[in-house]
Amino acid sequence: MAKKFSSDLSSNGAVAAGDKLLIQKVSDSTVNYVLVSDLFTAPDVVSLGVTGTPLVLAGATTRALSAYSTSAVTTAVTLSTMTVKQTQTGVSAINSLEVAQFTLASAVKLGNWANAVCAKVDLLTAGYSAGIVGVVCAELDFPSGGVTGGSGQYHCFEAEMNLAGTTGGVPKSFLNMNVWGAQVAEFDTDGFIFDIQGVSKAAHKVFQDSTRSASQALRIRIGATPYYILLSSLDT
Repeated sequence: MAKKFSSDLSSNGAVAAGDKLLIQKVSDSTVNYVLVSDLFTAPDVVSLGVTGTPLVLAGATTRALSAYSTSAVTTAVTLSTMTVKQTQTGVSAINSLEVAQFTLASAVKLGNWANAVCAKVDLLTAGYSAGIVGVVCAELDFPSGGVTGGSGQYHCFEAEMNLAGTTGGVPKSFLNMNVWGAQVAEFDTDGFIFDIQGVSKAAHKVFQDSTRSASQALRIRIGATPYYILLSSLDT
């Protein structure tokens, strides 16, 4: 038995602490209601559709979930439309943690592009920044007390590719970069493929002078042409 948010909850009070909530769109002869149920027994606190009965997106303007916000704040604060934080309190060497999961599943041909996650900064006609603009920020904070036991691997970005079957020789890479726009020639003049800050050049360090001869090469592609970055397996 479900409660209509517009009437029952306002008169009978909110659901009790610990109750699970199911939110779904249903229709009657006059209006659409968002229903809140305290009898939902699955582990989801809030569920929009389920695996067997997903919400149907009928067009480009249809959204399972939308949030639009604006701000005129100018003081030194951090503004966020959405905050999600997951805290781990149990010690484990075998679990896997993912704060947010985005999966695009398809067994059919896709269109011009397909992204599980799309992030964009739009500076419109006159936007600019007093500091850094980054469409995605990946930041890793190490513990101030040091890494216990010195174990594990730590990366700001992890890219994985699962070749479960043959691909027919189609191009594939861990990173695709494309520059475009009316003023694309400016990037040719003053752009950088990578901008690395915070390192100092010194012998035997991550950035160093070297007179070693190249013994390996790493293949990249610029346009339709493969190029080979020369490498040496020897330190200075």
